Amino acid sequence: MGFCFDVESGGKLGAPSSEILAGKDFIQLKGPFELDIVFAPDGYESYEEALPMKKIVDGYPVMSVEGVIRTKGAAGRKKDLNDIDDLRLFAVWLRKKEHEDAQN
Repeated sequence: MGFCFDVESGGKLGAPSSEILAGKDFIQLKGPFELDIVFAPDGYESYEEALPMKKIVDGYPVMSVEGVIRTKGAAGRKKDLNDIDDLRLFAVWLRKKEHEDAQN
């Protein structure tokens, strides 16, 4: 996907590799695009509870729009709450598009 996981001098793992191996809950990657890796999403008690919200897009596992809406609501931060209306509109558009694509 174009992200770099470098090893620092002396063989020590650099971020984000060391953060992933240390079990950090949230890692934000910068590269060809911004990517959040979340191991413990807000609004879910466990990974297993969040797993049904997984979608495969272009071969990559991502959380569904409905799942993202749930995590943003649970986080309760103003910036996340501000995103929810737009995400709901996007979810409606996406369902309509998926239905139309299935018809063709």
